[in-house]
Amino acid sequence: MSVRARKWTNKAGKVEERWTVDIVFQHADGRDERVTKVSPVQTRRGAEQYERELRNALLNGTFGKEKKEARVTLAEFAARFLTYSENNNKYSSVITKHQILKDHVLPFFGEMALASIGPAQIEDFKALMRKKKSAARARKEAPTQAAIRKRVEVEPKPLSLKTINNVLSALSKLLNLAEEQKVIQQAPRVKLFGKLPKPRFDFLSFEEVERLIDAAEPEWRTLMLVALKTGLRQGELIGLQWADLDLSRGLVTVRRSIWRGVTDVPKGGRERTVDLPVSAVDALKAHRHLRGR
Repeated sequence: MSVRARKWTNKAGKVEERWTVDIVFQHADGRDERVTKVSPVQTRRGAEQYERELRNALLNGTFGKEKKEARVTLAEFAARFLTYSENNNKYSSVITKHQILKDHVLPFFGEMALASIGPAQIEDFKALMRKKKSAARARKEAPTQAAIRKRVEVEPKPLSLKTINNVLSALSKLLNLAEEQKVIQQAPRVKLFGKLPKPRFDFLSFEEVERLIDAAEPEWRTLMLVALKTGLRQGELIGLQWADLDLSRGLVTVRRSIWRGVTDVPKGGRERTVDLPVSAVDALKAHRHLRGR
């Protein structure tokens, strides 16, 4: 068999596997030449493609004369991936990818050549992610004595499957971009974990909404009322301007979202119109009057 998954046990006692091409080619002069090579793409499909390329090189007399491909590590390609993300994704998505690379992907894959990353390495990474503990609490809390005591007392939780799948999705996008830009021949498939249970939401009742609005401080009451009555997202509320409001018709046009000081399009990539209830219209009119508008 010319393409096979070769397994062996390394010095540490761990079983390793590499897709290998092993072919015997007969030259025109009757001479046989055996070529055994590890596939640069560690999948069956990638190894089969590599076998065809080797046979063509032997047939054309170019075998052994190919230019050696530059060894590009994942850490080196990560900067290009983030630049691509900045050009094609929302700012919040870029920040998320940057954090995922820094916290999870680079510590494991950073020094690996992209071409050497295959199913075995990805499965090892997934196993590590399942054992990993969340560091979110440590990042968010200031290093006060109370925070330090809390970190000691509270055992960090394992990463959720949703978080792990977000990490795997970012890794998959990076590898696919490397294939698209001809840095590697073929990106290995990154399988996510199974379907996650749908989250359960504890919605406020109508009575709870009214009680929350009534309890709000005067300077926050209008914002609270608009937020609860329209269902706008936090960034959309921050991005609202008076020009977006049509109080005579009871409408608000959502044109932008602001996240960490950066203005972007709303979720979905386009503006939308939302009805304003009478209570929100009255509160906004009173608020505008107080501000002299």
